[in-house]
Amino acid sequence: SAHGCDSIVRLNLTVWPEHEVTLKEVSLCPEQLPYNFYGVNYYEDADVTYVDTDVHGCDSTVRLLLTVSEYYIPEPTVVYTCDDSYTWNPIGSYHFTFTETGFYTDTLPTDNCDGIFRLDLHFQQVPEVSVENVTSCDSYTWPMTGQTFTQSGDYYHSVSLYPFPCEQVYQLHLTINTQSLLPSMHLSDSCDHVLVSWFGQDTVFYENASYMFTGLTDEGCYREQTYYIDNMQYTPQTNGIRCQDADAVVYGDTIAVVTNTEFFSFQYNFYVAETGHSQCVWDSCLWNISKPSWTIEFNPVPSIANGRYYSQCKVFVADRQPDHVVLTATVKNDCGTKVNTFYLKSSFLDIDDNDNAPANVTIVPNPNNGQMHIDFENMHGRTAVKVFDMIGNQIDTFETNVSSSQYNYVYSMKNHADGIYFFVISNNNQMLTKKVVIIR
Repeated sequence: SAHGCDSIVRLNLTVWPEHEVTLKEVSLCPEQLPYNFYGVNYYEDADVTYVDTDVHGCDSTVRLLLTVSEYYIPEPTVVYTCDDSYTWNPIGSYHFTFTETGFYTDTLPTDNCDGIFRLDLHFQQVPEVSVENVTSCDSYTWPMTGQTFTQSGDYYHSVSLYPFPCEQVYQLHLTINTQSLLPSMHLSDSCDHVLVSWFGQDTVFYENASYMFTGLTDEGCYREQTYYIDNMQYTPQTNGIRCQDADAVVYGDTIAVVTNTEFFSFQYNFYVAETGHSQCVWDSCLWNISKPSWTIEFNPVPSIANGRYYSQCKVFVADRQPDHVVLTATVKNDCGTKVNTFYLKSSFLDIDDNDNAPANVTIVPNPNNGQMHIDFENMHGRTAVKVFDMIGNQIDTFETNVSSSQYNYVYSMKNHADGIYFFVISNNNQMLTKKVVIIR
């Protein structure tokens, strides 16, 4: 030592073994990132060495081997459906229901890292059946399939809507018309005419006969049909009531009749006849007269002459009637009724001239051509003269002053028709009647 003494120095030496590198291996899923290693965040795979001092002051080396696993990403699920909804089960107990077309993505846990699941979903509404109505002649070839059909019916064809698991259904509602003779038609008991409609055109027939119609339908089918018209009936048609007596005095539809006397019975014969269709059949003809005291005789069952129906009636004039008497003949059958009317009126023919009266009137010439002289005898003062035709219509009236026992008055009827006329002369409460015949 410094003092010359022995000095003993003892060394206690410790040598620490060489520090080995510590390896740290870490495996993570993306959802576990970032990973912090000695204050540094790592987001992806890494091989990092960190040197530090241990408790002994020696170097300490740590190596990090970081492995980041990828997400589990399976292929997208592609679905085509014709249903109204679709329930997706990507994994385990997870279920999702969709009603619209779309691309759906969801992240779900798996046994390892999370998985990204994808759904490519397509909806297709099932279309309604497409119906085609076709009418054809004899046969029809459906363009949809190229098939030819010869019978009426409903035919179907389906077209796949791939990739959708459904089909479009087409229906052909087919009516096949054949070229044929249609059943004959019998038209009976019609009145006056028959209306036949053929291919939209109306034809009127008035006679019993058979008529054949032919034509083509819109589809080109030939059609033929025969119509048999029988027992056609006709509504009665007449030209009115007519008088059969040759010497009867008739004015249009009115006849002048003479009243029965003690010595003479006056009757008049009338008839009514069918003037329409020659095949018209009368069921009955009933006569009637408006004056009960005038009797009539007739047969209610019509007669036939020259193929036409007619009816006759006798009228017996019992007493004088100042007004018109109405005679009717009512003709009936199943098609209708025809009422015929005629008029009867009492004439002046049953009134005698007053040839033996103290006063007298003479009309000369008689017959005449409408120009005449009226001679008044044993009459004086104002005298009224009225002129009537055969059925009592007053056609003229005038007055004259008779100034002497032999008085002459000139009178003209040039504007009146030929016929029998009656002059009624009134003077001092006397009335005289004279018949005058005008003939040109």
